[in-house]
Amino acid sequence: MKQNTFIDMRDENEKIADNFSYIEVDRKDIDGDIISDLILNGERNGSVLYVIRNAFTPDVAQSLVDSFDAKLDETQGGNRPYDGYVNAAQIGATQFLLKGEEYVKGVTENNLNLVPVVNSLRDEEVESIFLTSFLEQVFIQKGIHFGPARLKGGYGSFISLRRWLDNGEMSLWPHDDYVQLSTAMQDNFEIAKTRRDVVSFNACVEAAKGGGMLKVWNYKPNETTRRRLGVEGKGYPYPLELLENIEALEVKLNQGDVYFLNASYLHGVTSVSEGRRFSAGRFIGHIGDHKIVYWT
Repeated sequence: MKQNTFIDMRDENEKIADNFSYIEVDRKDIDGDIISDLILNGERNGSVLYVIRNAFTPDVAQSLVDSFDAKLDETQGGNRPYDGYVNAAQIGATQFLLKGEEYVKGVTENNLNLVPVVNSLRDEEVESIFLTSFLEQVFIQKGIHFGPARLKGGYGSFISLRRWLDNGEMSLWPHDDYVQLSTAMQDNFEIAKTRRDVVSFNACVEAAKGGGMLKVWNYKPNETTRRRLGVEGKGYPYPLELLENIEALEVKLNQGDVYFLNASYLHGVTSVSEGRRFSAGRFIGHIGDHKIVYWT
């Protein structure tokens, strides 16, 4: 008998959160302890998503849009050709499906285009979007180093910039980001040591006027389910029809918002019906008692 719901296919040991929810605050009320809980523990009292509204101004967003668009024109669409999975115009490296050495090489090459885009902003504008210094201070107080992932003499990218192009029913299909660590294990890239969950940080630089909602399902698959669905090693895409009976959050993101998400839970972005969606993102992982790293 064919199984047609994700519930049917679920293993008993797979994760479903109690009190599944999200927290949102304004920039002035940002709480580093909540971000710390997400990164260190995977959730805060059942909340797997922390949204910070109005983190940066429309003027800062527009400056980044203009610089990004100019670089897209210069590079004839960015550095990420369509790979059959993610349809996006991108500036900056991605570790998806790459071993550490391949990724770090890509970071070095792509920084020639990424760094001028980021450096077009003033220091305080960069901080308002990416919160890097803020996070360094949050974790220093806990005796934990926060910085880019390292492989030998190379480092993870500061950020990746993407304008998302629709894939039909979804701009970004349901997926989990924990599975990407499997390729990092092949050459001991330190992100493979991530202890619990991969956290995704994203900044909404350009928001869709219609659609483009962040959707998060209360489901964290394991390798058994990935094999059943043929997504082992990549975690993308999970079929929409199998998620119909799974509890989910849908969150509208506006220009200037940033969020931290436990990206080991299935998540995606709904189709954009009007306007454009441009985000800046990185991944974050707790890899040891005293070390947290980020990469893209």
